Amino acid sequence: MKLLTNKLKKINNIYIIIFLLLSIPQTTIPQTCGFGCLGLAGVYVGYSFENYTADGLNIQLNNDLQNMGINDQQYNFRSGQGFRIGMNIVRANFESYFFSVKGYYQFLEEEQAVSALRLLGEEYKLKSKFKMNHWAIGFDFGIPVVNFMDWKIVDGSIKFYNTELTNQEIINNQVIKENKFTIPKITVGFALGSGLVIHIIKDYISIEGTGMYNFTNIDYLTNDDNTAHFPDENSKTDLVNSGGFSGIVQLNIGIPL
Repeated sequence: MKLLTNKLKKINNIYIIIFLLLSIPQTTIPQTCGFGCLGLAGVYVGYSFENYTADGLNIQLNNDLQNMGINDQQYNFRSGQGFRIGMNIVRANFESYFFSVKGYYQFLEEEQAVSALRLLGEEYKLKSKFKMNHWAIGFDFGIPVVNFMDWKIVDGSIKFYNTELTNQEIINNQVIKENKFTIPKITVGFALGSGLVIHIIKDYISIEGTGMYNFTNIDYLTNDDNTAHFPDENSKTDLVNSGGFSGIVQLNIGIPL
């Protein structure tokens, strides 16, 4: 008798769940699927800057300058810039909110140089180029504000860095020595922010502006044969020891599904 009672309770629970699902307003689950009801896919291109704290990079470069007898100039790497190319895998729009799943590749570069005159009048220059290019996957969630503008309440991404440093010694505009260092393993970073979407042509063309904070840490780089580290192996400071604020402006081209 007790077993039969438990079975009846389970059946009743199933009926209750079915009833609740069927009671959901028709505006939430459309009866038919027309052009655009599955959301939007598309591509985008933009330009961004990203701040970071690169104490290990700057300390090592400035130590190298002092060893060469250059004491009146210093490197100060702290912000990269570059283009972003990406794809909105899907952007699902509902009456009161939207969400997106996306991926992109970011070009991020900063270049600095110091120069000095040698005794023979030769122009001697040291140039360093620091790249923090990366792949990323992300999402955003937001709500419409007015007919032509949405608010991205949260925009998050996971980033996979492909970091690179190139140091050159140049005399009279000719490169006489070049050292290249790359990241020895995949380094993961995170970003979290918010932004606005302004619709130029609804569902087809829009402009996004996003501000984010990046959580980034890169230990060190190595040369091709892994015989040299940058910064030195005895360094107590990571190459990039923290992230910072970044800003992105991008143009979206949407394709309703």
